[in-house]
Amino acid sequence: MTTPSDFDLFLERFVGNYTGPRIAAVISGGGVSLSGLALIPGASGVLYEVSCPYDTLATERTIYLGNSMTRYFHKKAVSGDAAWEMARAFENLHPYNTKVIAITSALTTTRFRRGENQAFICIGDGNINSVYNLKLTKLPEEIYTDPIASWKTHIIRKRKEEDRLVAEVALKLATGFEAKETLPVMFENKSLVML
Repeated sequence: MTTPSDFDLFLERFVGNYTGPRIAAVISGGGVSLSGLALIPGASGVLYEVSCPYDTLATERTIYLGNSMTRYFHKKAVSGDAAWEMARAFENLHPYNTKVIAITSALTTTRFRRGENQAFICIGDGNINSVYNLKLTKLPEEIYTDPIASWKTHIIRKRKEEDRLVAEVALKLATGFEAKETLPVMFENKSLVML
């Protein structure tokens, strides 16, 4: 039997203690760990829906962006604008008192990517959408080229860590739950920025 991670324990505390509006999330890229809420008894009291389209076309279809967004999304799938558009479209599908989280991200993958590892998180509450940029550290390029190192293990571990961090930060931003412990430090060191 495995022991629960810090993230699993955070989700359990959230489900057991959160009393605000239910959460509806659309996640393209990182933050899929947020769906772990559904594994905890009592999650129906805090969770309305989690949609995790992965491919760009699936994302367009899932959140009903329509023809005007199709060309846009292909070019800017990982951006604050894309997260905002996803949240706006997703809000229209849910009750007014639902807290919407939309996430787009570029996380660790099987190749060294030139761009930054980052996530864009949009929080919608029916009135105002707030967009945040979460910057993540990358594995060094040498990990991908070292023929001896077990690079797949490093990549898999790093990706899980990033995904869980994105999900936890998104929940904290949306609900304020346990946010005082970590978010001020992230804002101060500029790893988390409101756009």
